[in-house]
Amino acid sequence: MNELYLDIHGIKLHISCDRHEIIENIERDFSYFRAQTPALPNFHIESYLKSDYQEKKPAGFPWMKTKEFLCYEKQGEKRVLYSSGDLVILDYKKNIAQVFSKTSSRLHERVFTLLLSIIGELGEKRGLHRIHALGISRKGKGGLVLAPEGGGKTTLALSLLNSGDFKLVSEDTPLLDRNLLLHPFPLRIGVRLGTHLDIPPQYLRPFERMKHANKILIDIDFYRDKIEKDPVSLSWILFSKISKNQKETCSIEKISRLSLFLLLLKYLVIGRGVCQLEEFFIKKDFRDLCLKFMILKERLFISFRIAIKFKPYIVSLSSDTKKNADMIGSFVPGFQ
Repeated sequence: MNELYLDIHGIKLHISCDRHEIIENIERDFSYFRAQTPALPNFHIESYLKSDYQEKKPAGFPWMKTKEFLCYEKQGEKRVLYSSGDLVILDYKKNIAQVFSKTSSRLHERVFTLLLSIIGELGEKRGLHRIHALGISRKGKGGLVLAPEGGGKTTLALSLLNSGDFKLVSEDTPLLDRNLLLHPFPLRIGVRLGTHLDIPPQYLRPFERMKHANKILIDIDFYRDKIEKDPVSLSWILFSKISKNQKETCSIEKISRLSLFLLLLKYLVIGRGVCQLEEFFIKKDFRDLCLKFMILKERLFISFRIAIKFKPYIVSLSSDTKKNADMIGSFVPGFQ
């Protein structure tokens, strides 16, 4: 078996696979968190590229059923059978998971999304909450740019990294604690096929997705010198949107604190856009339900603190990525 160890802010993970290319892809996805030496892991994931795993498939009646999967649970073990034929067996009492798929691309994505779900859950127990936003820093001060799916976070992140003294905290899901510190969570960056990139080909690879359009992945190693190494204090927050007329000049306007709080309910408290995987997030466990209620309260507390403390603004992005970056670059010092 090929192996990989990760250490994500003290969360230690061990991933193994019978195919080298899967481990290589996961290592490139999480390269910032590679652990050089094995350590006692908090969670194990075993993955297998197989054409037949009939003996592992669950029997009986599922307790959760959707168009995408059937979920079976018994005595702390979940067996999730996907409509694609993929299978994940997760023992959340022993902290071990097995992932089976018949295709390499699906196995890669199953392991990647399962890792995000596990990191999110273990991180929440340590007080690290994921928020769907672009996290960046400048001169030791952190900022968040909230945006809907397709709202331009990735394009803006690349523009800021290429045009000034900004550093990346996370392109998609920075980690936030109750003291309003942003913790780095940089992963591979996905861009649409056909996007012009001035990046050497060794840092790029195609990615075939199960539900959405295929993408090109950028290894975060290309931006290693522009990644924030330490937690930074949250100092400003924006909500971005794409201008209805892309030729319009970019602009920034104030919004109400209530509007900001409602956005935080969506992107932090509910976790819209954050990979949570309902098939693993929801358990038939009363203690787990109580824990999730306490986590929900903590997210609400953090959202309230942010809405009270910061003046919120909305930025309308134009088609000129350099102007967008310059505008935010000139505006950010106003928060300091």
